[in-house]
Amino acid sequence: MKQKLLYLFFSLLISASVSGQVTAGQIDDFEDTTTQGWRIGGAGGASGPTNVATGGPGGTSYLQYVSTGTGTVASKMIIINTDQWIGNYTGQGIKAIRFHVKVETNDLNLRVAFNGDGGRISSTNPLFIAAGSGWQLVEIPVEVGDFSLVSGGSNVAATLLNVYEVRLLSSPTPAWQGETIASTLSLDNITAKTSFLSTKDNKLVNAFSISPNPGRNRLNLKLSKLNSNATIEVFDVLGKRIYANRVNTITKTVDASQWNNGVYLVRLTTDSGTQTKRFVKQ
Repeated sequence: MKQKLLYLFFSLLISASVSGQVTAGQIDDFEDTTTQGWRIGGAGGASGPTNVATGGPGGTSYLQYVSTGTGTVASKMIIINTDQWIGNYTGQGIKAIRFHVKVETNDLNLRVAFNGDGGRISSTNPLFIAAGSGWQLVEIPVEVGDFSLVSGGSNVAATLLNVYEVRLLSSPTPAWQGETIASTLSLDNITAKTSFLSTKDNKLVNAFSISPNPGRNRLNLKLSKLNSNATIEVFDVLGKRIYANRVNTITKTVDASQWNNGVYLVRLTTDSGTQTKRFVKQ
């Protein structure tokens, strides 16, 4: 009898362990009326993510989290999962986490952060989501070259082989903690993907021009045509993003007066693809 009980105990333990492992193609669609394991950290009475019954990209349920920007554990834009999203991302061939997203109140710089055998890591490049832009399908890449070490992390590859904790957060720089900000983040159809969106590798040609280049105080941009969901990002030579904004007109002027002299990369992203150009600040 004792042996049978031990066998049953270990069988249940193994089953629970397996069920908590990330698998390629898995999807959180929130149709079961729960938050599917997504939560915030800390104790107290702060409100965590909620399941909203209608209004998602397909008109059905979605996940929503409201960060307050003040005081409580809910002041920061960060949600956590230690259930179905932990495990071996490399072994599963997972290249990106894809999801529908909508942001209200304040713009967000979304990143994925993992903790695992190699310590804490965070997305090197943020995903800029403008407040009020409506539902859009996006993805965050999660391969070795997509992460930076944070908070004592030591080995990106080791963490991706065995992830203990997953965080989706907003921060202007790679981080383990989300930024303190008042904003509303809505998510749906969070999916583990083994391939990228078709536009990830699409390279636009002659999509925009920069003048003057070299320049001093202003970066003048001119698009060849107006595109929906167009954004401009500027990165310094260390890869840090110093500017991001939506482009709603054919021409746009960016104030560069406070930038250090040097070379910057200017990236235009649209629904059709991306193009990157160099800008020299003198």
